[in-house]
Amino acid sequence: MQISRAILKHGHENFSLTILKYYEPEKCIEREKYYIYLFGSEYNIIKNPTIPPMSGLLIRNATKKILSPKGC
Repeated sequence: MQISRAILKHGHENFSLTILKYYEPEKCIEREKYYIYLFGSEYNIIKNPTIPPMSGLLIRNATKKILSPKGC
């Protein structure tokens, strides 16, 4: 959502997508971490791609119940 809002606010002509380099799939996470560190991560939600996305989040039991499949 953050990037979508920024594009709407600043205009798509002020953004670009560039493939910096191609890597083997097993190297992608490692290299993503490197480039986030190198260029910053203003629009990246995950600052460290080697950590699971929900790691460290405290989720209340009520929220777990809402998010879980019915019957679990």
